[in-house]
Amino acid sequence: MVPCFICGKDATGGFIHGFVPAPDSQKVGLCPEHNSLENKKKAILHWIVSMKTEVASGNEHKAYRIKAPLHYLLTIRYTDGGVSSIPCLQWEVTDNSTLQIIRPDKTLTFIPLLHIRQFDVSEEMSPKA
Repeated sequence: MVPCFICGKDATGGFIHGFVPAPDSQKVGLCPEHNSLENKKKAILHWIVSMKTEVASGNEHKAYRIKAPLHYLLTIRYTDGGVSSIPCLQWEVTDNSTLQIIRPDKTLTFIPLLHIRQFDVSEEMSPKA
């Protein structure tokens, strides 16, 4: 149920504005009694302001990723035994069955997967942040 922007009654049969797949809490409406051009303009303006606020608050939670690049710690357990921990910026398993690692100094390291029993990745903030 989308409440009327003016009186709070059910807006069914009146005017409803918002994205179709969005939940009703992200829509604004007007009941048939308050469905006028002037009220539509106010309701749409309210919807725009509230969507901008919601997007801004969602971006604040992810802002730490924008401020500082993440570093990862790649822990590799080898098939012959032994463990190594490698700090990195990125990693990828290539089509050639190789683990490609980009280290913090931007150098590449390649380790064939047949030498690796298991690898784990943990996320950590950059020491420069």
